[in-house]
Amino acid sequence: MPFDPETAEQLPDDPLEAAQKLCADFERFSVPHKALADQGVGKYDEYLNALALLEALAEINHVDLPVRPLPADKKQAVRQVVALFREIITRDRDHF
Repeated sequence: MPFDPETAEQLPDDPLEAAQKLCADFERFSVPHKALADQGVGKYDEYLNALALLEALAEINHVDLPVRPLPADKKQAVRQVVALFREIITRDRDHF
């Protein structure tokens, strides 16, 4: 599993470097599973774990994230997680 407690332990101590590594890991994970993300199946739990790590990192560093409650539909939830990471990757990654 790419996003688990061991992943959190392996993140750098520097908040900016940790956010950048988490986003880079997510990009590598999400690209091969794009079809799964579109279908909302298969790696759903991994997307939730990645989101949990991102939220924890943001909370520790007092960074507000535009996180909305996830919809019950897995396909929509995965798309929402992907959209959040893409926003951070393109715009907010340097705020950690």
